[in-house]
Amino acid sequence: MNPLFEVENLKVAFGHHGPSVQAVRGISWTLGRGECLGIVGESGSGKSVGVLGSLGLLDRQAKVSGTVRLEGQVLDALSPDQRRRLLGPKLAMIFQEPSRAFDPIASLEATFIETFRAHRPRMERAECRERAIRLLKEVQINDPELRLKNYPHQFSGGMLQRVGIALALANGPEVLFCDEPTTALDVTIQRQIAELLQELKRTRHLALVFISHDLELVAGLSDRILVMYAGLILESGPVRKVLDSPRSPYT
Repeated sequence: MNPLFEVENLKVAFGHHGPSVQAVRGISWTLGRGECLGIVGESGSGKSVGVLGSLGLLDRQAKVSGTVRLEGQVLDALSPDQRRRLLGPKLAMIFQEPSRAFDPIASLEATFIETFRAHRPRMERAECRERAIRLLKEVQINDPELRLKNYPHQFSGGMLQRVGIALALANGPEVLFCDEPTTALDVTIQRQIAELLQELKRTRHLALVFISHDLELVAGLSDRILVMYAGLILESGPVRKVLDSPRSPYT
């Protein structure tokens, strides 16, 4: 079976003046439909930069090379506008800081309407509201009708991350990239968010890429795992095989 998402020989470097810094040094990986791939490594290992580079989300100072495919289509051949159109209906991302997904002076309802209309400009306000309520229920937010009137600062960190997940799911992506989504949360909430992602993966047949420095968390969620260090993949494979019989002392 062909992979849903594929990264081949991806390299990312930073710096226009003087020597460039090689943040990612030729990594390759694949993601199948309905699969969760865990990417682990310490801070600065290149795990987040590699994913952002594969999605075309790094700033212009980054020098990105390699080949990225979605359902066999080479994304590098697309214009920036064409790639942006894939974000939402095909690919979506949640971040370590959920507040990054929100305008602090916009209500949740306004944010959801803007997100829906980015890909369906003529969607009626009532339909936007209906869909938003369903999504908030799906991520286990109580009183969603009332919560739509709230602003981001009126949510706890864990609740705001749930809303961020709902927002990422708004346009029905096939792949959800999770960039350390539990790091800023306490241990109990971390487990709840991981369980929610696992449930969404099952019910929506989502493919997940879960980036973290927490091996235990990744092990409980992922089917396969990549271990990164200094911009390289040290080893990869099924979770239990990598963790029970690691080839690298670093793992």
